Amino acid sequence: APGERKARRKRLPIADSEKMTELQAKRAGARLAADVRAGRIVFDEKPRKGALPSPVMTVRQLGEAWTSGDLLKTHGAVNRLRVKATAATDGWTMAKHVYGVHTRGPSGPVFGDLPVAQVTSDDVSAVMASHSMALAAQTRMHTYQRLRRLFDLAIFPCKLRREGDNPVTRYVRPERDPEKLF
Repeated sequence: APGERKARRKRLPIADSEKMTELQAKRAGARLAADVRAGRIVFDEKPRKGALPSPVMTVRQLGEAWTSGDLLKTHGAVNRLRVKATAATDGWTMAKHVYGVHTRGPSGPVFGDLPVAQVTSDDVSAVMASHSMALAAQTRMHTYQRLRRLFDLAIFPCKLRREGDNPVTRYVRPERDPEKLF
């Protein structure tokens, strides 16, 4: 139908096809096609690389999978996923400034223990609000950027959240230091 994607055809090798005439190769191909239609030849689905992440993955588990390189090993180089040069720094910075923040009251769970699918923009706002002005503006901005990227990866390739459901919005982006603006 118009606008539909063409199905990719499977290719099957024909033994000794380089020694066949064109007519012999056509007949062998017709036999293979008949075997496929009759169900005598079945194509197995391609297995996915690595195991899928659990659907109840926490923010801490996703962050550690990202910084350790496990997401790259599992999903490959999709959505600009690559080996992080700053992985160690990102890991301990997230542990220091993000994972331990109580976002749902003082007796509630910490941000790192929340399931990725249940994180709301209010939780992210609480994390960003916990960064006092005593922290450098660059630290606050880097935290925002790390969280934004982490939840982009939760959408794709992890598929732990729906498309367009990133709780780290531009509204929680920290301001720049006024003394650095010219």
